[in-house]
Amino acid sequence: MHAKGKNGFSIPQFSFLTYIRYLLEINAYEDLEDLIEVNRMALEALPPEEQTIGLQGSLTSHTGQLLVRLGKPEEGVQWLRKSYEIRSHDKPFNPRESAWAAENAGNGIATLNEFAEAIEWLERARDHWLEWSNTQTTGKGEWPACIKKSLGMTLVWAGYSARARHVTTLAMQQIESTKPYNWAMAA
Repeated sequence: MHAKGKNGFSIPQFSFLTYIRYLLEINAYEDLEDLIEVNRMALEALPPEEQTIGLQGSLTSHTGQLLVRLGKPEEGVQWLRKSYEIRSHDKPFNPRESAWAAENAGNGIATLNEFAEAIEWLERARDHWLEWSNTQTTGKGEWPACIKKSLGMTLVWAGYSARARHVTTLAMQQIESTKPYNWAMAA
């Protein structure tokens, strides 16, 4: 099965979630709306036992992220919280995926100017990531620069300048030491 977006790309079914992430990053919202709807129909067509936490959580998250970007942050945040809730029921619990869900929820909540709550969500993202990283052979005790960046920016908006500077400095040091260099993240 393939889907065709308005931009003419033909997308194999297995790569839908990767393509959704790409569409979010290039702001192709019309194609993204179409692809989310196709994914929703495909998910509903699966037998319940094949409707995995991962598929449900990803689709719910992408819906929420799209709504926030379309200027519907209240509705988007509801979807992002739901995505986190879905992820929390994964057996066994997957702290890495829950970290991403918490970061997305925190970023959405920050768009509502609810900075204290957004900080809580972003710290939850950090804590989940650290829980995961401490089970790995490399990167123990490390958390991603993008979560640091999100937390740092929210701390700026909340008026915690010193803490924000510390967290964003850590993020920039991590970004600067990563190969290949990520210009978008550094900006």
